[in-house]
Amino acid sequence: METIPKEEDAEEVVGGVVGGAKKWSVEEGKQLIRAWINIGTYAVVGSDQKKISFWKRVASNFNEHSPRGASIRSSKTLNGRWNLCSPLVNKWVGILLELEHTN
Repeated sequence: METIPKEEDAEEVVGGVVGGAKKWSVEEGKQLIRAWINIGTYAVVGSDQKKISFWKRVASNFNEHSPRGASIRSSKTLNGRWNLCSPLVNKWVGILLELEHTN
């Protein structure tokens, strides 16, 4: 039986190679977005979550479903990475919404 990694075991990095930690892969980036969507749109809790509990839940989801060989990431690391990715994700969503309205 495979054990789910604990957040305490996570490396505190936000990309690049620091202290032997791996750079973020494309698949890890995709999994971060999936985890953010899964936790942020979870109807039972939804937007009534506090930041710390939200990111701990994102980290749990991310680490549980991360690609094989991916580093264990902490809530702090995932939040930092999300802050780098979210402007691009928001831009993409805006483009999709614009296309949807024109069709």
